[in-house]
Amino acid sequence: MSNLVDQWLRCFHPRPTARVRLVCLPHASGNALFYRDWGALLPDGVETWAVQYPGRLDRLSEPCVTDMDELADRVTEALMPLTRNTGVALFGHSMGAAVAYEVTRRLEHRRGLAVRHLFVSAHPSPARHHGGDLHLGSDDALWDELRRQDATSAETLDHPQLRSLIMPALRGDYQLIEAWRPAPAPPLSCPVTALGGHDDPDVDPADLADWARFTTGRYRQLVRPGGHFYLVDELDAVVSALELGLGVSG
Repeated sequence: MSNLVDQWLRCFHPRPTARVRLVCLPHASGNALFYRDWGALLPDGVETWAVQYPGRLDRLSEPCVTDMDELADRVTEALMPLTRNTGVALFGHSMGAAVAYEVTRRLEHRRGLAVRHLFVSAHPSPARHHGGDLHLGSDDALWDELRRQDATSAETLDHPQLRSLIMPALRGDYQLIEAWRPAPAPPLSCPVTALGGHDDPDVDPADLADWARFTTGRYRQLVRPGGHFYLVDELDAVVSALELGLGVSG
């Protein structure tokens, strides 16, 4: 489609006749492969794309983006070709939910586009977001945070070479999300679905419910068993929520 699309977006299951494109944004230190299998699980009318942030996998040599406004601006620009003749929806998990919100805000308020749906997972509403300073701490402290959240496999956590590859993106992403201060903005127009894990130590149901204030569209909420990465074991329920929100059937 364009050089920016090739740089920023990955589509693992192309569906040229899809009626809607779902753009998925990864968590801190995450990458597009987290969503590799989603395209095959959703109906034929949905084409799934995943954002590849700089500083990881095939973009490992690029510096991480550590400012939310810059990242949201660049993702918005990259996905614009996907909006031609096709509806676009966004899904973001954890840090990705905050990025998805900022991109949706830009699409609606600056580009005048109608976003089909915003799905936010495991992140409090902008009003309940709190910064932090983990990105200023030691590598061990950041790595312990990954372990606490069950954000990656034990094999990866105990592999020193993988740790050295992941750490720059992890620190950069935490700098981005901990420094994010959401600017006052009109509510979104698109429907919003907030999803989370019942035992998430960082995001409780009230944090999710507050997302209802950030849209004039329909709001739904889904809380499933599990912690911050509940969606790994509850993927069927997440797919069902996506189908419901997008108005498609599997």
